[in-house]
Amino acid sequence: MRRLILWFMPDDMKRKAEAESRAWIGRCRHCNAETSIWDIGGIRYKAATRATTRVKCPACGRFSFMTFEKRRH
Repeated sequence: MRRLILWFMPDDMKRKAEAESRAWIGRCRHCNAETSIWDIGGIRYKAATRATTRVKCPACGRFSFMTFEKRRH
């Protein structure tokens, strides 16, 4: 789905969407590993609130509900 969404965006917007999506970090409830929503195949661009979704943790391989929050640099 992310690939389809990005296909319609201009190049500069794609770069901004990737950078912003990498700032949205979730923590696995099983192993406490942190990952960005971009690294698990998602996209969050121009979002303002936290998101909770069930995803497979790339570190431990278990499914977990992760709450993604935007990290400020």
